[in-house]
Amino acid sequence: MGALDDLLAAWRSNPDADSTVALCAYLGSSGEASLVREVGRIGEQWHGRDATVMLSVGRMYLDASLLAEAQASLVAAGKADAASPKPYRFLGEVLLRRGDAMRAEKVLARAMQLGLTDPETTHWHDRATFYIALQKRVGAPAVATEVARALPRQLSIPAPTVQARPMRGKPIAAQLAGDEPTNPRAGSLPRFDSVEEISQVDELPAPTPAVVPQHARNVRARTMIGVAPPAGGVAPQGRVQMPVKAQRGAPAQAVTMPSPPPPAPEQDDDLTMRYYEEEVPTDTRGVAQEATHSRAKNPFDAPTRPAQVRSDLQVPPAAKLPALGVPPAPAARPAPAARPAPAARSAPAARSVPAPVPEVPVTRTQPEPFPAFVEQPLSRDSMRPTTRYDAGPPAPSVLFEHLARVGVFEPSGGAAPAWEQAPRQRARGLWLMIVAIVLVSGAGIGGWQYARQVKAERTARAVALTNEVERLLKIGGVAELKSTDDKLSEAFDLDSRSQRAGRLWLENRVLRALLVNEESRGIDSAIFRGRTVGLPEKDLAFGRMASFLVEGDLAGAAAQLPKWDKEAGHDAMYQLAAGAVLEHAGDLRAIERYEAARSLDAKLVAADIFLARLALFELGKERATPAIASLQSKIGDAPATRALRALAWVVDPARGDEPPADAKLSSDDVAKLPAPLSCAAPMLEAARAVHAGEHEKLAKSLDAAIRTADSPALASGLGFLAIEAGDETLARKAALRAVSFSATYPRARTLAARVALLGGRIDEAQKAVEQLDPASADVAVVRAVAAYESLEPSDVDAALKVLGEAQTSHTFSGLAAGSGVLLGTKYPVAADVSGLRDPSVPWGEIIVTDAALDQGDLATAESVLGARTGEALRPVHLLRLARLRRYQGKAGDAVAASARALEGNVTAPLLVERTYDLVAAEDTAGARTLIAKYPAVLGPLSGWLAAFVDAHSKDKNEQAAAVARVAKLDLPPDASPLAIRLLALRALIVTGDKRGKPYLGSVARRAPKHPDVQLAIKDL
Repeated sequence: MGALDDLLAAWRSNPDADSTVALCAYLGSSGEASLVREVGRIGEQWHGRDATVMLSVGRMYLDASLLAEAQASLVAAGKADAASPKPYRFLGEVLLRRGDAMRAEKVLARAMQLGLTDPETTHWHDRATFYIALQKRVGAPAVATEVARALPRQLSIPAPTVQARPMRGKPIAAQLAGDEPTNPRAGSLPRFDSVEEISQVDELPAPTPAVVPQHARNVRARTMIGVAPPAGGVAPQGRVQMPVKAQRGAPAQAVTMPSPPPPAPEQDDDLTMRYYEEEVPTDTRGVAQEATHSRAKNPFDAPTRPAQVRSDLQVPPAAKLPALGVPPAPAARPAPAARPAPAARSAPAARSVPAPVPEVPVTRTQPEPFPAFVEQPLSRDSMRPTTRYDAGPPAPSVLFEHLARVGVFEPSGGAAPAWEQAPRQRARGLWLMIVAIVLVSGAGIGGWQYARQVKAERTARAVALTNEVERLLKIGGVAELKSTDDKLSEAFDLDSRSQRAGRLWLENRVLRALLVNEESRGIDSAIFRGRTVGLPEKDLAFGRMASFLVEGDLAGAAAQLPKWDKEAGHDAMYQLAAGAVLEHAGDLRAIERYEAARSLDAKLVAADIFLARLALFELGKERATPAIASLQSKIGDAPATRALRALAWVVDPARGDEPPADAKLSSDDVAKLPAPLSCAAPMLEAARAVHAGEHEKLAKSLDAAIRTADSPALASGLGFLAIEAGDETLARKAALRAVSFSATYPRARTLAARVALLGGRIDEAQKAVEQLDPASADVAVVRAVAAYESLEPSDVDAALKVLGEAQTSHTFSGLAAGSGVLLGTKYPVAADVSGLRDPSVPWGEIIVTDAALDQGDLATAESVLGARTGEALRPVHLLRLARLRRYQGKAGDAVAASARALEGNVTAPLLVERTYDLVAAEDTAGARTLIAKYPAVLGPLSGWLAAFVDAHSKDKNEQAAAVARVAKLDLPPDASPLAIRLLALRALIVTGDKRGKPYLGSVARRAPKHPDVQLAIKDL
């Protein structure tokens, strides 16, 4: 791992592209998952847009079985170089091994399209196509298992190889010859000059241990690399002459030892052993002591272990040793020159090498060598360790002698063995230790008791705060809701894992969103806190519903109802939130939800407020009175109670000019009102302005209330109040506000119909009430108005019949008089005219105008129509204005008014009036064109109109044709509307028909003051 360590160190200092690619080649099959992830992560950070680096990182992950990481890296490589097929090739293999055969087939097909059509890619593409059916039938895990079994994983990056290179320009032979030392632990791995050279290597063989001769390993334990050879030099026959010191002052002698063979050319240079001078005493004890002394003086000398001496040291046998002091014949190979001794070290442990001394013959007989040290030829077999002795076990004296030489055994004795038991010592400070233990234990117990007491106090304080917060939330006041924020924060500081505090915090956020006029926030964080403290999901359902509601996602909020109704239906807050959602959607089932919330938690004031308000707008004052009384019993005469009484007075059709005393609101009361009741004050002012006739004040109050409307019921109530005031603009604005909440809300559609009728747009009103209940009052009103404008008195009575006793009320008094006005049999009395002109009475203004015109009261008609100018004059009003101008003798103005009326809905009464106006203006040709254009609308009336026009022509033939046409027509029945009978009367009179005078008498008796009767008498 030497080369890999060097490469890794170089890469960590500079993770460039080349070193990253080279390192990926090593790590794929190394099994070092942490190192693989480190290299991959750094590679993605440094070279995320380098296709080559990301491809290598992906292949490294693939070889390391990290398929998810490999997929991400290969995708990045494909994005960096979309034209390269290799990322697609290996990405296909990764996907297939993960079990995604369908995507793998597409990716591999892309690789083949880009030109990679080698057999391996084709094979992987065929296997991916084959496994698609298995994935569809069983799933991706089965495909991954089958691929792992049938296609064993192989290295995507080939095993690296290293070509031997010279070190820094030197030839390999010079290195192997020992010119420069190499690292023996690296085996046969070469040394590189840079990371770039390593990145170009394709394969790197496994390092092989260097062959070290047996005697070299033995000598290594006693030598230092870099120390000069012994001063004695190399004796003949390759033996090293070691100077020794004579015993007790005797002259130094030399002992000749076999010298190591020269290193082979293939060995590393550091395997060449260099001896240093060592003094060897002549007696056994001196040898051991001197050896020990030498080791103490030379800290770089490794200690020699007995096992190494016994198994490795090769001593020549006595028979082959030459006589001491007699040098043998010189060897063929000259001895290496002696190197100078190293300089003395400055450290205290350094020792100087003694100067060489001449050899002196040794007179003392050498001891018999240990049998294991018998010299054997240096061969591979001889260098292998042996486990037996040829001469048997050594004698004890010989063993002790050699052990003493190496410093393991001391004959004179030594220190006591380490395993002997030490003498017992007298214990000191036992009582002091006991006292310290008692004090520490007491302090610990006291601290624990204090912490327990503090914890109990904090828990009690947290419980008290949560109880107070719960009480304030039930009250539902604005000030109370705002005061709970700080208390809940303190409760969480005392007990951050309290489930009760987490639930109250969510209730606080939801109630503030429903009851306080401010931006709703914090609901999602409260839900997250509830999950953190362990609240079940059913206790958080109302929070999710309120979160959808405040974000305007009404459909998302409504989708929570069927999901949680069964599990969370017992929660009062859930029922309150569900009621708010349904109320915003215009669903009357919201009343049932509010009732359920009240029954589940009688102290929840917010449920009473929402229920009372919705009941007032949907069911009326009588149905809402019990809810208001229940709220008063809980909170007394509070601003919320007075606001509900004020709303009850506003929605009451029979209200007086001023609200009762308990329904009035001061400025302080308005500031304390919750958001659902903030509309009470402007609605109260608007109702007062209606009775006082203060239009500007009315418009200002209604506009402020409409902007704050938070439900379709409230917006519709404001719209009907605007209709009552006769302000079509505000009524339309309220209708649009109500429809924006819910397009299917019934009252919003009926409000739109009433607004259309207020503007005289009958078609728009009929479209607004489509698919609504025909028995409802507003649908009945629209049907009655349409029948009135079509001259169908019987249909008017039929439409109002579904109202029952309500048709006698003030609201429907105008249409109730409509059939009598159409027939000319009964007109409203003068005392009721002002009431019928009220904008809250549907079509009352039109019926009053028709009644005034039929009775010849042109001044009243002028006052009613004069109140409308500009765009306020709708086609229905222009029709009555044309009649008025014709009766006043202003034929030109009448023609202009009827022409503008034709821009709207064309009806039979409008065509009849338009014909009268054109004839009065002597435009008979235009009148004939008009009749011919709308024959289907006129029906039987077209004959009477054509005869009337021809009779006023100056052509005698046309006059004669008119007489003949009238003679063929039957008189209208007595139950026909007065307008049709007047048309027949005018045609009979102008054509001189004999039935004219008798018919004039019968009509004149029913409507003697009618202007058209007077014109018929004039034509007679």
